Amino acid sequence: MAKAQLALAGWRDWRPLALIGLAVFASSFALFHYALPVGVWVTSTPEPVASAFLAGLTGMLAMVLAAVFATQELQVRNVRMRVALDNMSMGLCMFDGNERLVISNQRYVEIYQLGDEFSRSGISLLDVLNYRAATGSFAHDPQTYRRALIEAMARGETTSAEVKSPDGRTISVINRPMPGGGWVGTHEDITERRDAERERLTMQEQQQRRTTIEQAIASTLQGPLMVKGYLVAPEGGPVRLCSALLESYPPQCGEPSLVVEGLDLATVEGLAQTSEPDLAQVTWSDAEISILGDVEDGVITVSQTSL
Repeated sequence: MAKAQLALAGWRDWRPLALIGLAVFASSFALFHYALPVGVWVTSTPEPVASAFLAGLTGMLAMVLAAVFATQELQVRNVRMRVALDNMSMGLCMFDGNERLVISNQRYVEIYQLGDEFSRSGISLLDVLNYRAATGSFAHDPQTYRRALIEAMARGETTSAEVKSPDGRTISVINRPMPGGGWVGTHEDITERRDAERERLTMQEQQQRRTTIEQAIASTLQGPLMVKGYLVAPEGGPVRLCSALLESYPPQCGEPSLVVEGLDLATVEGLAQTSEPDLAQVTWSDAEISILGDVEDGVITVSQTSL
């Protein structure tokens, strides 16, 4: 089937050249037979034969010239296509129905640090996956992944996943099946997008803690309140429940905050502490904790804590 398709594609590629040759042959025969009869200056050969011979040569020459121009145009298009592919911001690869790599761009090679041997046309999907698994950019079993991918492509399904590159970046991988077999895969570095999402969520959580502590400070309600935040306890200073940890070492308390009374730090799990003797000694919680207590004048008197 594949050989038949290739033969048909080859015939379609040559069909315009054959039409050009036929058209030139017909016009040349008419020229040599009627307008410029070759029988006048070729007497050893019947005039129709001589005209057909010269027309055939002219037609063949026209086909050769057309093939040369078509090849040059194809080369220019291929160069332009390669430049366009290599300047894409995402990696791209195409595999045929036999699981062989047809084409890939420079970004695809860079993302997974593929050598020339594993980015050349004709290499199998399994060879690429085995290489990536060996270099740390593929965390699944190559055979299992290959089987699942081939089955999904056979069903005409588009698959998507996120993987880690060797340098720790997050890559979004989308595979789309092609008509007639094979598929196209796009590989996009979404590390900055995911980092921005995490930063946005962190800011939202920080704002929520800030609001909670501000409301607790301003509250006139009687009875215990549940307040969330980070503990910061400098040596010799009060323990504080902070809305955020400032980016420093040791971390400092981000305002607003509450002074915490009645808390035994020994009962709180997961606390960190300054290890360098020449730095200020601080104990803090990297994880958010919840404290249940009575709040008055910026002080929370602990009833219960939880991580």
